[in-house]
Amino acid sequence: IQNMWLASCVEGLAMGWVSFYKKADVRDILAIPPHIDPVALISIGYTDDYPKAPILESAKWEKRRSLEKLIYKETWGSS
Repeated sequence: IQNMWLASCVEGLAMGWVSFYKKADVRDILAIPPHIDPVALISIGYTDDYPKAPILESAKWEKRRSLEKLIYKETWGSS
């Protein structure tokens, strides 16, 4: 995912993770067979405007977290 994001940035494309669909709806919309388990919907395309902050942060969905608190070393929860 990170490589796709970096490649899209180099090409001047915006890339985003679409998270507001339910898995069953995605299956129906895209005619995905039952044996396939969709794990992500990613959108890539041109945009005229890049937001100054992530949209979910701007919408006050969640505050930005400190990166140091999110990186664990060796075992879960250890910094």
